[in-house]
Amino acid sequence: MNEDSNSTIKSPLNQPRTLLPPEHLSPMVGPMSEDDFTSIVHESLSMLQSSHQQIYQFCEYIYFAGQYELAIPESLLAQLSPNNTIDAALNNPVNRNLVFRDINFPTLIRTISPLVARTAIRFYHSDLYQLIRTYIDATSIDRREQRTFLQRLLEYVARETSLPFIHQMLFEHEQKLQALITTCGNAELMNWAQLYTMVGDINKAEQIMQQGLYRFPETELDWVAAIKQTEQKGSAEQKSALPGKVTAWLAANPQDTNVRHAYIGFIERQGTLTDISHLIQETAQWLNANPQNVNVRQIYLKFIEHWGTAEQLADLLQATGQWLLDNPDDTQVRQTYLGLVERAGTAADIAHLIEQTFDWLSSHPEDVHVRQAYLSLVERCGTAEQISRLIEATADWLLEHPLNPNIRQAYFKFVEHCGTHEQTTALLTDTAHWLTLNPRIAMCARYI
Repeated sequence: MNEDSNSTIKSPLNQPRTLLPPEHLSPMVGPMSEDDFTSIVHESLSMLQSSHQQIYQFCEYIYFAGQYELAIPESLLAQLSPNNTIDAALNNPVNRNLVFRDINFPTLIRTISPLVARTAIRFYHSDLYQLIRTYIDATSIDRREQRTFLQRLLEYVARETSLPFIHQMLFEHEQKLQALITTCGNAELMNWAQLYTMVGDINKAEQIMQQGLYRFPETELDWVAAIKQTEQKGSAEQKSALPGKVTAWLAANPQDTNVRHAYIGFIERQGTLTDISHLIQETAQWLNANPQNVNVRQIYLKFIEHWGTAEQLADLLQATGQWLLDNPDDTQVRQTYLGLVERAGTAADIAHLIEQTFDWLSSHPEDVHVRQAYLSLVERCGTAEQISRLIEATADWLLEHPLNPNIRQAYFKFVEHCGTHEQTTALLTDTAHWLTLNPRIAMCARYI
């Protein structure tokens, strides 16, 4: 993932850090309450305010962003507070354990949690207008990570504080923001258009979307955005030209999956028959070269079902069956394959799949998704013997997995539609007993 991507800057910590007091305070015995931690944060900031005024002001920018779970780029902090050395500020004993470099992306600085950030901001009595103005003024228009951070910050403030306020700020800084938007990539433009839409400036949002149609994508995120922009706002000529551009990029970036996924969807909705034929051939070749990919394979199954020839569909059924034998632990493709065989396979294909999947489920007892799809398949296509066997097997499975609501709900429908009177009566009795043991789980009560 690129360090300046939107998801990087807004992502929360992958693993919550233990709430430790700063080094200048004595360790506390036992877990800290919210009041304890509020006291620690306020005491730390009070010490900074009295002895390290520059660091105190520097940290306000980090805490303000942190209340929205945003990490702030180091490059922007250097411009917001040029007289501070970032490492010196982070390593100050008063700050340590409260603000730090992101463990995955060290050029991003974040707080330990939104709670700490909100507590700190209350201590600062921060001036929202002045802070937002300072962020906008300090942002370099030629630094993507700074542009991305600013857009996300404005979006979060708009959502959680005031849409009219952000609308006013966008208007007051129109000249700077216009220069900034002019340098944005396709993915950034979509986010800025979303922000202007949020505050009610639809004309500006439309202008920004139009700019994306004439911007050449630079990153994977930009290519995905460009595909969406072209489909939503592009002319017939632009839509016609897109397949050639995307195909060339994919040829130069054969390991990509996200752009390929978006492109398949575009061709399905917007492509010509020639485009569809080329995509089928290209994707088949790509899957042969990348057999372990799951996401593209799954969407390709659905694509061939809708657009492939009878021969292509038959070949795909056979190839996917072999792929599942070679990848016995897959569930995602297997679930899609069950539906495809039911709709497009022969009676012999369906009968074989029912037997094969029953055996697979026996060796994969923790699976839920394939099991739920299998209940539907057997309900519609199974023999009396297969139905009876599945009722018995699922009843046993639910004894081992009593708290799974999805399978239990699907099993109710299955027995109601396919079970005998005796099996239905037994299910009602068993379920009444189960509900007495699990009174908080009432999802299935309506079936009694």
